[in-house]
Amino acid sequence: MEMIVVIVMTIFSLTQFSYLSIPQADWERTKLALLGDDILLTLSKKNINWFDDNAVTSAINKFIENSNIAYSIKLTNVIKENINIGCLCDANDMVGIEEALKPNPLLINSERIRFITHRIDSINGLFNPAYDLVIICHYTDLSSMKTTVMRYLSLDKGIIELFPLERSDIDSVQKDIFGVVWDSASESSSSDDIRFSTYSQRPGTETYTIRKYFLSFPNTAGNKEFSSGASFENFIGGASHIMQKSDNRMKVLLEQSNTKMPAAILNTEISEHNGRTLWLPVGIPDNEKSKNLLKSAVAWAAGDEMYLKQSAMKNPITSSIFKVYNNDMFQIIRIDLILSHL
Repeated sequence: MEMIVVIVMTIFSLTQFSYLSIPQADWERTKLALLGDDILLTLSKKNINWFDDNAVTSAINKFIENSNIAYSIKLTNVIKENINIGCLCDANDMVGIEEALKPNPLLINSERIRFITHRIDSINGLFNPAYDLVIICHYTDLSSMKTTVMRYLSLDKGIIELFPLERSDIDSVQKDIFGVVWDSASESSSSDDIRFSTYSQRPGTETYTIRKYFLSFPNTAGNKEFSSGASFENFIGGASHIMQKSDNRMKVLLEQSNTKMPAAILNTEISEHNGRTLWLPVGIPDNEKSKNLLKSAVAWAAGDEMYLKQSAMKNPITSSIFKVYNNDMFQIIRIDLILSHL
């Protein structure tokens, strides 16, 4: 009987152990993660220029040659190296826009920024995904194209309006996409000068980014001349009642000195949590300060992500490091190396 009990217990125990799962380590993904970390750290120690896509991709290719590994390399919190701009404007306006974007290319923190402008005659060809942002120089009724505008913004694009708004101009596009309304009950604007808003001086806000670019970018002659106390001539007139649709003052880029009336309003995460818009009614810039303001706005509206190389991948692994630049302005960029087996 004892022998039978022992045999039964042994069989029962073996049966139970056979159902225990053995943890399966995903060694292939672990090795990819380690490889990604090694590549980024090695290139960082070699002081590679992360804005030189040829140098970066050539160096990474040497690590993965003769393998079945695909990769993408993405930079975040940067200014796009090649900014494609669609401009709904006439020939004279186009000259003014191109003049404001000088020097072109713009060298900032070891990165060479190129502004590539395209004049568009008809609104039908304006919201092309090939453009990082579009500039609309004069009032254009966009209400019939609201769906098209939202689709364009969902691709993480930008739109800048350069004209003052009247009460009759405020439609659903201006309200929902640009975040502006006409409030007759508000205090009207005055002849006061225009300054950067208080909130634009707080790091981390979208308005802070534009202000930082303004203070860091050179003028059209390539010289630095802009101070933190810079003011602009009044360009919204003395009877404007344009206000924000929301109460988020962090979206006010510029305001009048005494009345605090908004003189430039931005909006973000508009369509599928993507897209940027800016109502900046300076018209075609005619002085160095307004030119630099537009240049800074364009750099912001184009977005802050840039792929040096992009590949289609399934189930990838991402390794990241951070790099601090402080030659022309303080800038912390994130470098993501995304790896996957083919």
